[in-house]
Amino acid sequence: MKPGLKPVVCLSALLVGIGAFYFASPRKAQYCWLLFGRNGEARVLVCLEGKAVTLDHYVYGKPTGRRDQFRSDAECENVSLADPDGQTTYVITHLREQEVPAGAHAEIIVHVDIRGPLSYRQYCDVQEMSDDPQRAPLSHFHGPLTAEVRKTNFEVHPGLALKRGEKPTELYAVVGTMDAQKGCWVVVSSQGDDDGPAFPEGVHPVVDVEFPPASAADPPIRRRYPLDRVC
Repeated sequence: MKPGLKPVVCLSALLVGIGAFYFASPRKAQYCWLLFGRNGEARVLVCLEGKAVTLDHYVYGKPTGRRDQFRSDAECENVSLADPDGQTTYVITHLREQEVPAGAHAEIIVHVDIRGPLSYRQYCDVQEMSDDPQRAPLSHFHGPLTAEVRKTNFEVHPGLALKRGEKPTELYAVVGTMDAQKGCWVVVSSQGDDDGPAFPEGVHPVVDVEFPPASAADPPIRRRYPLDRVC
């Protein structure tokens, strides 16, 4: 990449499925947790049993007694719950089970609207649910946000490199709450209803790039590029 040449960058999250898959409901009940708020004070335990979906609600680690039951994931839509802060509401707009190989743990994608002093949308990809609620993965909505390059299975692609020349590297990034140990991959939806950026004008991640100098005696060349496009 020539110094001063602005690379083409996009802010996106891409889910790619490879191979021959077909739908097979897990034999055992499958679980995952949805956490809400900075410290996850509000929680929902998701249980898939056959096609049925059950949501058990907790606040400060204690069950509230609320249980939402659906005959299938297609019915699990627009489920509202309140944050204990009294200002924020979360709406699980839809939850969908994904196709997986026979015998694999269930995988779901959950979309959530955050409504309150700060309103935006997020979604998670729970790639491997558990048959043990105590070991179930956690997906943290409205939690602390960071920006990072797009990864596959929480790993940076080994071939990712910034290249010079007329065809600069396209760098993809996500903004969200990611934790490989907890199986947490929750990202902010980057596109709005009009397919434009969901972020306010001027709000976007940036990437700082350090290029090696032409001479070892010279300081490195540093450039900052905005990641202000969505795709």
